[in-house]
Amino acid sequence: SLGHKAGLQSISDFQNNEKNIKDKNNANLDQMEEAGKHAETIYRDKSGKRIDMLNQYMETQANNKLSKKQKENDEVECGRGKIQKEIELKMKEQLQEIKSAPFARTVDELDMELKQVI
Repeated sequence: SLGHKAGLQSISDFQNNEKNIKDKNNANLDQMEEAGKHAETIYRDKSGKRIDMLNQYMETQANNKLSKKQKENDEVECGRGKIQKEIELKMKEQLQEIKSAPFARTVDELDMELKQVI
């Protein structure tokens, strides 16, 4: 049923009734259009679950950054051997020891250092 009256009608009654029906439909469409204008698009996956696009975008960006860092590390380590890695580790340990050492030196420490050099 489209909202028309049943039975015999005069043309003027039919036109008035048709105009009222169109006005109601247009008002309903305007309301739906206003409600949907500011609505956010809903994205769904294959199973029909809602997907939060912002969170998915952030996760993708984080994964991309991690994979880029991993690729860079792999490229750096690719051309280096076991001995080079050990030397680098020893250098890092020495730097840590130097960092933790006191800044001021005593006379005894200077004498020991000179003996090591000679």
